[in-house]
Amino acid sequence: MIRTLYIVITAIVLLYGVHACASDKAEEKIKDKTRMKLGHTLSDEVEEYSTSNEQKVLYADAVRLARSTRESDLARLKSQLTDFAFLRKLDLAEAYEGPSVRLRVAGVMQILAENTAPPARKVLVSLATSPAFLKHRARVELLILALVQIKPAPEEAVDFWEKHFQPEDGYSSVTIGALLDNGSEPAVALFERKMLDSSFPETEREYWLTVVVLQHRNDLPLLRVCVRLLDSRLDEHFRLLLIDVLFDYKPDDWYGAGYWYKPPPRNDATPEALEQLRALAQKALETQSLSKRQENKIKFVVKEVDQMKERAAD
Repeated sequence: MIRTLYIVITAIVLLYGVHACASDKAEEKIKDKTRMKLGHTLSDEVEEYSTSNEQKVLYADAVRLARSTRESDLARLKSQLTDFAFLRKLDLAEAYEGPSVRLRVAGVMQILAENTAPPARKVLVSLATSPAFLKHRARVELLILALVQIKPAPEEAVDFWEKHFQPEDGYSSVTIGALLDNGSEPAVALFERKMLDSSFPETEREYWLTVVVLQHRNDLPLLRVCVRLLDSRLDEHFRLLLIDVLFDYKPDDWYGAGYWYKPPPRNDATPEALEQLRALAQKALETQSLSKRQENKIKFVVKEVDQMKERAAD
């Protein structure tokens, strides 16, 4: 009896020991996993912090260089903006999934574009032929807009705009705005050539006139282009629409229920621009097949211009 009881107790102790050992091992395994998980999370956080901190340092340095007028500083900035590795560090791949204006490189480009020092202009123009900088569409758009600040537009800028102003390339709606915002003779001459290019869809060229040209209809270089367009092989539909854009305003026809673009006040135009507008009005009345409304609108604007000249003379 006693022997039997001893055997049972021994078995229980052994089983408990095995169970306890297994339990201890399981608990230790859980602790190991917890430590591994915690360690991995901390490692990720440290890495993310390190990356973020590095980006801030790179951005601050690039901004400092972009503001500089020293040729050595701007040469260093050029080497950074034309380097694949630098650009990848400055903005991680996921950053390009959002709006381009939120990129760190966008901030650098804005400051560089505002820098009127000749070395800064050279850096900006040089980016137009940099494979590294032009690798991503967002940076291409940023450069299209940044080059607006160089007036008159240099040949390199016009060539760059030309390359990114093709039918269905996804850039033309950005480039057309850049050309007229720049407003120099070389820029608006490119707009003139594109306006005559029938490979662009009709609706797209209508957009250029009713939205972009409308907002620049006081600009003297553009008005000179408009005179040439009235004498050109441009389809009559576009010539008459151009006349409406310059002398009339039809938001219900042009925009529907959406956002209404507005023309600048006529009295903001320079005396030279008003004189050009008056000459353009005379040409339209003499050479175009106008509706009665168009004739009346043009005559009204001519009268308005004459009154403005009289007030200026007093």
